[in-house]
Amino acid sequence: MFCIQCEQTIRSPNKNGCMYSQGMCGKTEETADLQDILVKWLQGLSFWANLGRKYNIIDAKIDRFATEALFSTLTNVNFDSDRIESYIKDTQKYTDILREKVENAITVNGDDYTTLTAAAKMTLPENKLSTKEAIPEVAFNFKLARDNEDTISLHLLNQYGIKGAGAYLEHAQALGKSDESIFSTYHQLMSQIGDDDHSLDTLFDIAMQIGQLNYKVMDLLDQAENEKFGHPEPTKVNTQPIEGKCILISGHDLNDLDLLLKQT
Repeated sequence: MFCIQCEQTIRSPNKNGCMYSQGMCGKTEETADLQDILVKWLQGLSFWANLGRKYNIIDAKIDRFATEALFSTLTNVNFDSDRIESYIKDTQKYTDILREKVENAITVNGDDYTTLTAAAKMTLPENKLSTKEAIPEVAFNFKLARDNEDTISLHLLNQYGIKGAGAYLEHAQALGKSDESIFSTYHQLMSQIGDDDHSLDTLFDIAMQIGQLNYKVMDLLDQAENEKFGHPEPTKVNTQPIEGKCILISGHDLNDLDLLLKQT
């Protein structure tokens, strides 16, 4: 397998990286490949969501789906290949919906057709086998920039950065907080990184914009958490071990933590 979803890779005397039958996290090759395909398909979805905003075509349901699906590709979030494949099919379905609306708007307004990004040109394979055959097409970082570490690094920096924004935007929405201007920027940048032939200067500029986006998303999430749970204050708690069984709950999704605590 080959996985670029996190930095917690296997290291051995022979070779480094999760290049065995599964990653050190337990993810299989099939799941890792499907996640790469999903990311590329979501870049194509964002192309139409971004272009649609020029014609006031905005679908809040599709916006929410886009960040939820991207969140599923983060480290240790979802290792269910069938679920990832379902996300891919839904991404294509929503892409088709947006594309039809946008193309109609372009025709009505008599505008010139916009050049498609590499991601926007992709279409859903007919079956699972042909889906796996799409892997070489989505591995753009290494296909086009194998001998250029700076290009590879900036491509990956942008991909990881937009994933972070998508994850925390999903957390904020789970708490009922959203912001159209943030979604607009998200789709613009997600669409941009769906193309493979950017210069180093352009890639760096995109990285800086993604940094600003993350700052705004974190502010939105902070507002959402403070409104629901109150402003955090340093509090003394009992740290003495107690004999018996326990349930360890960890993570940074306060909404999920709240639900787990109520259930336990």
